Amino acid sequence: MILVLSDEERRKRKNKQNKLWRNTHKEQVTASKAREYRENKERYKKYRVLYWKKNRESLLQQSKVYHARPKNKARAKKQKHQLKISRNTELMEKIASLNNRPVECFGWPTYGSCSPGGTPETRTERLEFDHIHGGGHKDRTSSTGYNLGKYQWCNNQLKLSDKKLREKLQLLCSGCNQEKIRVEQRKKS
Repeated sequence: MILVLSDEERRKRKNKQNKLWRNTHKEQVTASKAREYRENKERYKKYRVLYWKKNRESLLQQSKVYHARPKNKARAKKQKHQLKISRNTELMEKIASLNNRPVECFGWPTYGSCSPGGTPETRTERLEFDHIHGGGHKDRTSSTGYNLGKYQWCNNQLKLSDKKLREKLQLLCSGCNQEKIRVEQRKKS
């Protein structure tokens, strides 16, 4: 007896086989999709632009609804905070490594405000970025005149060359930073 399948049954069987193959050969599928995207990058860009223009209102509405949910708001806020902390830490480590020092207050013992025990401050949450030659407000303000957020500012600093970053920023604890400000103000007056 020969089993005769309708077109619909044949299509379903083929889809099931394809799905099984894709699940067992995920690396090949990923590589194939990446290659396809690289070869047709411009076509995909044009399609995204057209799709966005055509469906702008519905996409904005979907986004608004999604971001209005309390669960999503809380998650986004938490992710943003974690990103800010990781970038902050990354920048501190880069500054310290450029100066061949551990992540600590660079002002010790120059200003002597770190700790009564005579050791530099090493708690990263107490360390601040200090602009060696001043100009911190100007640096934090973008060319458009708006203040940059901490995350964006850290990203901009991480993109600087090693030499520029070494000349521009150092790490100070809040005590040493305030003492430096006082010393500079005394020199001006």
